[in-house]
Amino acid sequence: DFERVAREVTYYAPTIELISDVTGEIASFEEVGNAAYWRRHLRQPVQFAASMETLRRENYSLFVEIGPNPTLLGMGRRCLPSDYGIWLPSLRENLNDWVQMLESLAVLYVQGVDVDWGGYDQDYSRQRLPLPTYPWIRSRYWYDFASLKPSAYKADALTVWNLVVDAAQQQAWQAPIDINLASYADRWDMLERLTRAYIVSTLRQFGVFSQGDEGYTVEALLEKCQITQGYRKLIHRWLVRLSEDGLLEQHDEVFVSRQPLPNASLEQAQWEAEAHLADISPLLEYIQRCGNHLTEILKGAYNPLETLFPNGSFETTQFLYHTWPLVRYYNNIVRAVIQSAVGSLSVNPIRVLEIGAGTGGTSAAILSVFPPDRTSYTYTDVSDFFLGHAEQKFSAYPFIRYGLLNIEKDPQAQGYTPGSFDIVIAANALHATRDIGETLDHARTLLAPGGLLVLYEATFHHAWFDVTTGLIEGWEQFEDATRADNPLLTAEAWRDLLLVHGFERVATYPEAASVMEVLSQHIIVAQATAQGEKALPHVNIEHMDHTRVGETNPMSQTPEFLAGLGEMLPDDRTEALTAFVRERVTRTLRLPAAHVIDRRARLMDIGVDSLMAVELRNTLETGLGAQGTLPATLIFDYPTIEAIVTFMESVLFAAPAATPISEPGPAEMQTTTDLEELSDDEVTAMLLKKLGEL
Repeated sequence: DFERVAREVTYYAPTIELISDVTGEIASFEEVGNAAYWRRHLRQPVQFAASMETLRRENYSLFVEIGPNPTLLGMGRRCLPSDYGIWLPSLRENLNDWVQMLESLAVLYVQGVDVDWGGYDQDYSRQRLPLPTYPWIRSRYWYDFASLKPSAYKADALTVWNLVVDAAQQQAWQAPIDINLASYADRWDMLERLTRAYIVSTLRQFGVFSQGDEGYTVEALLEKCQITQGYRKLIHRWLVRLSEDGLLEQHDEVFVSRQPLPNASLEQAQWEAEAHLADISPLLEYIQRCGNHLTEILKGAYNPLETLFPNGSFETTQFLYHTWPLVRYYNNIVRAVIQSAVGSLSVNPIRVLEIGAGTGGTSAAILSVFPPDRTSYTYTDVSDFFLGHAEQKFSAYPFIRYGLLNIEKDPQAQGYTPGSFDIVIAANALHATRDIGETLDHARTLLAPGGLLVLYEATFHHAWFDVTTGLIEGWEQFEDATRADNPLLTAEAWRDLLLVHGFERVATYPEAASVMEVLSQHIIVAQATAQGEKALPHVNIEHMDHTRVGETNPMSQTPEFLAGLGEMLPDDRTEALTAFVRERVTRTLRLPAAHVIDRRARLMDIGVDSLMAVELRNTLETGLGAQGTLPATLIFDYPTIEAIVTFMESVLFAAPAATPISEPGPAEMQTTTDLEELSDDEVTAMLLKKLGEL
């Protein structure tokens, strides 16, 4: 039956020598070019050892097995002398395909095999690198890409995807030499112990769980400790964590201490952390700053951003988002993805949008990849605070434009045209939203057909987040059904969610089971479907007047300004201080210098957000040469330029104390109408101060 089927096959003479396992010898076409031979091949014993001996006799010594596992290589070695031949697998189980194939290819090349490098490189975008010529004999070793047709490297959507994920995969295998990867499991455990000590210490300061059988629901605990409602989810995580550690018991929604919470051993935990985490000391210092202010932050009396930007310094964020080896590892993957995409996309210009760019940690890693003459890069955030800083920092890149964007809201309503970007990037930004599905829908609408979404996201919720970044507004906003306990998603959850929300392909790096997963973050690359309407022209962002960024006010740069104020008559001093504060507010909001802000206008109503409040407080102190004189809650207590000036006069010149908004005087009674005009943050600050005085 087999021979009858084999007669239907058309046979051709082999173009290379063929060894027959029926005879163990070199076979001729007359022998193998008929159905009867293949019947014998099926039924007769395999002469494998004889075949290998024939190969040796013919002086073949370089063996490559084509197959999923090197089974025949092992058999072949046993048939010949132990020191004979070079044996190369194509693939090997439990080893990445590319790693094995490239290793074998390298050996073949060294052995003198003629490799078709043009064919090897045809799907990739390469760059020429200038090398010193003196060690060489002035010969060129680079493939001439100019000879390739544009279609060979300007690819369709699927080819772009293949190139991008290949670049990401290869880069994900390479870690910075100073990352000390093996230490991270112990680092996370140590920070877990330090976090638990801070949590226990803070609850003891609040005077709760100080005796046996003392129990609270989360709501009851918030009320007793005067903790703001925005931290409800965070406090719930605290209590669950202590229950898992055996310090509390959870009964439905009630958490009970059978014994009083023990001494936190905070000093011991801090000493251990300092002794073992010296190479990431900026992270440890950040955790300690947060821990020292936990009770104030939870009660709304201290802005958590002050811990991230102490005295307006970017030193902490420079480490956390730029120089930390952990972050450099992930930013290098993003850079590899972008570099591959830039080399393969045929659009001109390449239109890029970065969402929630913040301090520009990821931006700094990738901007040099983009060709200035064919790139349009839109740098966005929800706060002008970051845009002003970025405009100074990235002044060398003229192709960047800056604009506000809240990705939780419809981008089109904010002036962004659907389908107008080829690449959208977001680094640890998308999780800080109320509805992650709606957020992804908004991001997808911005992409052109076949466009790429590149995310850098933390994918495991470490305990120390709950005494640091978890305190910042936005971290606890999540309200969707996808997330329950914390705002982060696993790499698998991101993949599933992106596919559900209209992305055609998704890949995450490092890959599952990689040793790099101990770092607990991932780069997620997704591609929008290539089918659909033609992409619309890119958005034209309205530029604000940024001429005042970086300017100085000559009248307020030295302590002499403060001394001069002291010599003025009261009315003149008030006017000078008003001009000084107004100028600082104008600069903080990045408004034109000619713009005049009403001294009675509420600053939060005209665009000063919580980050800007930190900047404004710091610039006022710096301009006066009077560090530490203004409270962190300055614009919550004194929400207008007029109120700030009155307060500053009371502090600096012993005038009658200004009345904070939470203690209205006769000149400004808080009527029901006034309260309705306050922002949520102002009302919260006012109520907390009142509660603290009861």
